[in-house]
Amino acid sequence: MSKFNHRALRIARFLACLLASTTVVGAASAKEAHAKPAINDAKHEEAGRAGKDAPQPPVVVQLKAPDKTREEIEQEAAEHQKKLDEDRLMVEFTGQLARYTYGLFVATAALVAATIALVVLGVKQGRDTKESLKLAKEAADAALLNAKAAVMVALPFLEVVEHPTKPGYARRAGAAGDPYPASGHVVLRITNFGQTPADLREIRHGLHVGDPFPATPHYAARMPAPANSVVKKDESNGVIGLDFAPSDSESDALRSGASAWVFGEIGYADFMGGMRHKRFCLKWNRPQGGFDNDPNAPQDYIRGA
Repeated sequence: MSKFNHRALRIARFLACLLASTTVVGAASAKEAHAKPAINDAKHEEAGRAGKDAPQPPVVVQLKAPDKTREEIEQEAAEHQKKLDEDRLMVEFTGQLARYTYGLFVATAALVAATIALVVLGVKQGRDTKESLKLAKEAADAALLNAKAAVMVALPFLEVVEHPTKPGYARRAGAAGDPYPASGHVVLRITNFGQTPADLREIRHGLHVGDPFPATPHYAARMPAPANSVVKKDESNGVIGLDFAPSDSESDALRSGASAWVFGEIGYADFMGGMRHKRFCLKWNRPQGGFDNDPNAPQDYIRGA
């Protein structure tokens, strides 16, 4: 046989085998297909008998969405990109807000620290100011005392005594032992031992007989000082005459041994124009006659006012 014949014979054999295999497989599949419905029918019938009232599963219908157009796809992409941009902006804003909040926290903490420092400084300054005010007050008080002392040194200082040489002077021959000055008149001599002149303005005086002294001096007579009655430093040119007359009861008391006093107050202006007063109290010296200063008189009758 030729080579071509052998090749044809092999092909025929292959086709015959393939046909035979296909026939066998088809018969088996048909047999199995006929057998399965029978089995399934038996199972369904048994299940129907077992539970006719069993719930049936819901019917699910699957719908296939229609294909999207190009415009819809582009619109969805644009919306997705817009959402991404909004999310990015929100993240950036949240970060900026966090940084701002942190800065605000730092500033608030610094402000609290500065406030505490100011409070501490204020308390310290308050204490220092209080101490300074105390020292300033003490210095001012000391300066005021020094000023007052300087003024007191410069003020006039008057002494009032009976003048021993003027007419009407009661201390004369034969007057010793008299119960009271017969003339009813006394002349005062005023001496200024201060540093500045004293300008005499007014004299008030009274007579007291017997004990005790009234608590408050009562000046029965009042008279202006003579014109130009300025007593300069270390001078005794102030001369004032006082008239008085004891009443009958006072005269009787004097004859019975009672003591007599002439007291008064001299008003004068100092170098600053301020009004001052010098009080005096002179006691009748019965053994020798005349009036002498009485250091034992009540203070309200002899102290300055």
